[in-house]
Amino acid sequence: MNKSILEATRRYKITAILRGIPEERFKNVVQALFDGGIRLLEVTFNQKSPSKLEDTARAIQWAKQHFGAELYVGAGTVMSAQEVLAAKQAGAEFLLAPNVDEAVIRLAVEQGLCAIPGAMTPTEIARAYAAGADIVKLFPAGNLGLGYCKAVMAPLNHIPMIAVGGVDQHNLPSFLKAGFIGAAGGVLLGAIPGMTATMGVALLIPFSFGMDLIPSVGLLLGIYCGGMYGGSISA
Repeated sequence: MNKSILEATRRYKITAILRGIPEERFKNVVQALFDGGIRLLEVTFNQKSPSKLEDTARAIQWAKQHFGAELYVGAGTVMSAQEVLAAKQAGAEFLLAPNVDEAVIRLAVEQGLCAIPGAMTPTEIARAYAAGADIVKLFPAGNLGLGYCKAVMAPLNHIPMIAVGGVDQHNLPSFLKAGFIGAAGGVLLGAIPGMTATMGVALLIPFSFGMDLIPSVGLLLGIYCGGMYGGSISA
C-alpha cells in the first residue's frame, strides 16, 4: 500500500483535477492552485488526443520539477498500461481512473504508484480494492447522491474512498462528514469578460467547514496570465 498518498489525501482532503488546460496557461494555473493551498494535483490524459502521452507527461514533469516534494502530482483518466508507464516515467506519484481495470491497477502497484480507480457499485469497489487499489474513488458521487454513497460505504468502511463527480464547495463538507477521506474536483477555465493577456485573474473559494478535523482551505482557482506568474511550460 502506498501510504504517503493515502496520508496526504487524509491530510489535505482536496485533489485539484486539471483537464483541458492549454499548455501556455498550465504553469500559471498550477502556481495559483499551489498558492491557494492545494497540495494534490491530478493531470488528466485526454483520451481523444493523439499526443496525450507526451502532453500529460510534460505537464507532470514540469510540476514535479518546479514544486518537488511540496506538491503531490498524479495522472488522471489512466486507462492503459502505456499511460501507467508514461505517468511513472514523468514522475507521477498516483494514478486515477474513471473505471476498474484490474490489469491497470496491478501494473500501477508494481510500479510503486498509488492506484485510485473509479467505481460506482459495491461490487466494483470491492473488486478494485482486492486488485490492489490504495484508494477507490466513488464516481460520480455527487450525481449518485449522498444517500447512495452512505449506503454503499456502510458495509465497505474498511476501504478508503474519495468522492469525485458533482462535488463542489457546497456539498463537500457533507461528503467528508459521511466518511470520505477526501474529494477531487475539476478546474475548468473559461473565457472571462474583460480579461486581457496581462491580467491576473483569481477566484478565491473558501472551504471553511467548521469541523475540527478539517483545516480551512483557501482553494485558489485562477489564471495568472503574464504578470507575477507569466510563462509557459518548460521541461
